[in-house]
Amino acid sequence: MSFIFMDVISRKVIDILPDRRIRRLISYFQRYPIEVRRRVKGVVIDMYEPYISLIQSVFPNTVIIFDRFHIVQNLTRALDKTRIAVMNGFARDSQEYKVLKRYWKMFLMYEFDLNTSYFIKYTHFNNLMSQVSIVSFMRDIDPVLDESYRCVQNIMAAIRLSNTDMLSSLFDMKLKSRVSPYVNVAIETCRKNEELILNACRYKLSNGPLEGKINKIKLIKRNAFGHRNFYNYKKRIILVFEKFQYIENGPDTFV
Repeated sequence: MSFIFMDVISRKVIDILPDRRIRRLISYFQRYPIEVRRRVKGVVIDMYEPYISLIQSVFPNTVIIFDRFHIVQNLTRALDKTRIAVMNGFARDSQEYKVLKRYWKMFLMYEFDLNTSYFIKYTHFNNLMSQVSIVSFMRDIDPVLDESYRCVQNIMAAIRLSNTDMLSSLFDMKLKSRVSPYVNVAIETCRKNEELILNACRYKLSNGPLEGKINKIKLIKRNAFGHRNFYNYKKRIILVFEKFQYIENGPDTFV
């Protein structure tokens, strides 16, 4: 399975293709009449750049929307690389190294999801600590790490609040000398595709249902110990999803 697409409203898989090379995909979609392709109003994609040119060439009237999960993932990966770079600058037996290594998940969490009032004894600390106080300790270790964290958290907050004005102002800020190179690259990617990211705030659409189906497809493959023939694999996937639709919606909607 290399390329899968579905109807975002009905959540029905439209087709599964064995190849995601752009020339093959253009050839596939151009089999549909241009009148049909002009009726496509929006497409939600991850941040795979070749898909942007593909969609613009085959669906002339569509709005391209970046999936919010992949936007946040791009930023948190850059922040995590920053954490690792700072961590590796300390001795392995130091408290800073151990805390940065052990509590990385807290560092990547959305700031307002951290617990502020529940204090317990955490490893590598002598005092009772909350999740917020542990993250504050990590931020105080390095000023670049602190600025990178604040920048990423502000963007994540703007996306969660669907605040396009706030998001645009954050992308316009001159942060190159204040954040890590990893975060700077991630923000430059966001600037380059700013309109597509703003569309993620304007439209309440995501790739969540598609990602769920991909997980089920991987489970089908694992249970079958793989498939030698792609088209038999595809038939099995479609049969399974049609069965689920039959069970959920009743026999009148079975296709």
